[in-house]
Amino acid sequence: MINALTKLEKQVCEALVGDDTYCSERGLDDTHPYMAAVAAAMLANDLGDKAMASLGRMMVQQFQRDIANAVAQQELDNKIAADTLEALEEANAKLERRLGMAAPASIH
Repeated sequence: MINALTKLEKQVCEALVGDDTYCSERGLDDTHPYMAAVAAAMLANDLGDKAMASLGRMMVQQFQRDIANAVAQQELDNKIAADTLEALEEANAKLERRLGMAAPASIH
């Protein structure tokens, strides 16, 4: 594949690969791992199928690392919600028993 980088794009790619803070200095937080990987592939002038598959794997792996904290937080939120629902159901059952209310018959 022909490298379609302009001179300025090449300079930016070189800066991305060479400077871990390049993105954050420009207000693009947390994008460096993605942008640097693409920039390295562009600079290598290798955008064939094999290189693109490798780049895709790298980007997916980085994405999974980046969302690990959000996944853990969602798991905790789901557990809290389930525990809260269970506690509410138990409290309702106790209240029904205390008030002498029969629980509705379950349908099988």
